[in-house]
Amino acid sequence: MDINKDNELFEENYEEASDNTEVENTIIGIKDAEESLTNKEEMFDDSLENLDEITNEEYESEPAKKKACPVQKPIIISIMAFLLTAVIVFSSVFVYNMVVGEEEKFSVAGVWTLAEDTDSKVYYVFEEDGVFNVNIGGQILTGSYLLEDVEDTSTEGEEKEVYHILTLTPNVFSNYESQALVTLDEDKNTMSLGFMYIAQVNLVRTEIPEFKLDGSKVTHASADEFGIDTFVGDEDILGTWLFKDYSGDVTYTFNADGTGSLMQEYKEGGYSITTVFKYITVDGKILVTIELLNGSKSDGEINYYMDKGKIIINNIAFDKVK
Repeated sequence: MDINKDNELFEENYEEASDNTEVENTIIGIKDAEESLTNKEEMFDDSLENLDEITNEEYESEPAKKKACPVQKPIIISIMAFLLTAVIVFSSVFVYNMVVGEEEKFSVAGVWTLAEDTDSKVYYVFEEDGVFNVNIGGQILTGSYLLEDVEDTSTEGEEKEVYHILTLTPNVFSNYESQALVTLDEDKNTMSLGFMYIAQVNLVRTEIPEFKLDGSKVTHASADEFGIDTFVGDEDILGTWLFKDYSGDVTYTFNADGTGSLMQEYKEGGYSITTVFKYITVDGKILVTIELLNGSKSDGEINYYMDKGKIIINNIAFDKVK
């Protein structure tokens, strides 16, 4: 497989929470009014001392209690009712925003395929984080997308209509423009992309079928020529190998189960292509087979040799990184 033709190969294969206390005072009367003034004063003094003792005992044993305010309880009840109402209102608004607000949010996230050709086995995947994939099985193109809301400013004094503009990188639907006007039907299962220079593209929601490679099954067209019917692999090439380039990194991975991958970055275009394959090694060659979701396959051939801990693939030196 020639890494310089990887993009072309994808394009060929391409066609998601009280009481008041009273103080009792006791005064001892004078029994004999005819006693001397001295006796009266002594009795009066004794009475005063008794009065002090009684008063002090009563104050110490039973302190006065404050009388409850007659409006205290109604105020407390009113405050509690107000707080309860506030909690109910806040909860209702919160739930409304969570449920209804989410329903009104415009999103294209999901897996889609062409409405006109649902059997194409080409899947367009829009992730929530802005990642955009085109998945055909053995090859996956990974780019990005941006969804913007734009108000119609052509009318005044009226409610502005909002348009949803989708920007794709790369735009796999059109070679002439990167933006499209996107609309969803009422049940949000059909998406229409309106372009300026090409016909409208209609997509429908779907699911990607399971895709798994079996490296033990050799299906390369040249396997018979070499008399190979089971996996044969060079242990020296196992691991992940990287070639750094200004236009984008190239990464090969060879696994012990007979599967591998090639990831090619295209920095200028803002995307990458990952190819997964089965492989066998024979006579300085890596024979690879790419299988697609539509049942088709393609074979490739990689020339290689090992040199001072590096793998040389098609005359390009790759460093082992894993």
